[in-house]
Amino acid sequence: MVREQLVRNYPRAAMPQLFEQDSRELARKGWEVADRRNDPSDPAATRVVYFREGGGQARAVVLPPLPAALGPLAPEIRHYSYRQVAVLVVGYVLVLTVWLAGVHAPFTWIALLLFLLTSAYALVLDGFGVATLRGQIPWLRLGRGARRLVILLEVLTAPVFMPYYAARVVWQFVLRQDVASPERVAQLEARLGMTPPTVGTCRKCGRPLQVGADFCSYCGETVIEYPRICPKCATVCLPDAEFCPKCRTRLTA
Repeated sequence: MVREQLVRNYPRAAMPQLFEQDSRELARKGWEVADRRNDPSDPAATRVVYFREGGGQARAVVLPPLPAALGPLAPEIRHYSYRQVAVLVVGYVLVLTVWLAGVHAPFTWIALLLFLLTSAYALVLDGFGVATLRGQIPWLRLGRGARRLVILLEVLTAPVFMPYYAARVVWQFVLRQDVASPERVAQLEARLGMTPPTVGTCRKCGRPLQVGADFCSYCGETVIEYPRICPKCATVCLPDAEFCPKCRTRLTA
C-alpha cells in the first residue's frame, strides 16, 4: 500500500465553507487531512494537504483554482426582527416630530441628534443593506470609483435616503420578502452546482437553450422568431417570408 497525496489551495476569505464542503466529499473517497497551513506562494490562500492509502504509484495532485463563482460570498443583507424594525421606525418618526415641533434650536439640534443615532443604529445592524438600499444597488458590479460616488451621494442625501431605507425595511418585513442580493443568490446556486434549466435547442447551432433566454448562449441567435408584417396591407407573415401572401408586396428584413 502506498500513500497518495492531494494538495488544494483555498482563498482565505472563503476557507471555512469551501474546506468543509471539500472535506466531506473527499472523506467519502477515503481522503484525510494531513496538513493545513498558509500558502507561502500566495498570502491570500490556505494550503491543505490530503492523503489516503491506496494502490499504485504515489502521486501529488494539485487541483485547478476555484472558479470565480465559488469565491468569497457577497455580504448578507440583514433580516430585521420585529423589535429592530420598531426601533428604526420610532427613531425616524421622532426625528420628524421633533423637527416639525420647531425649526429653531433646541428642536433642530435634538432632531439632528436623533437622526444621527437612528442612522448609526441602522449602519451597525445592516451596513451592506444601507449601502445597497436593501438590494436595489448592484454593489458588487460597481467599480471602486463608482462605489465611492454612491457613498458620497448617500451621505449628501441622507435626510431622504435613510428614511427611504427604513421604508424599504418595513415593506420587506411586512411582505416577508427574501432580501438576499441577486449576487449572493447566484453565488449560492453556483456553489450547489445548480446549472440553469434548458428547453429545446437553437435553430442555428443546435445547442441547448436556457429557459427564459432571449438569445442563444453559444451563437447569439434570437430564441423567438418574430413574424414579418406587410407594410401595405398589414398582414402578419412568416418570419422568413419574402413576399406578402395577400398582396404580393416584397417584405423587408
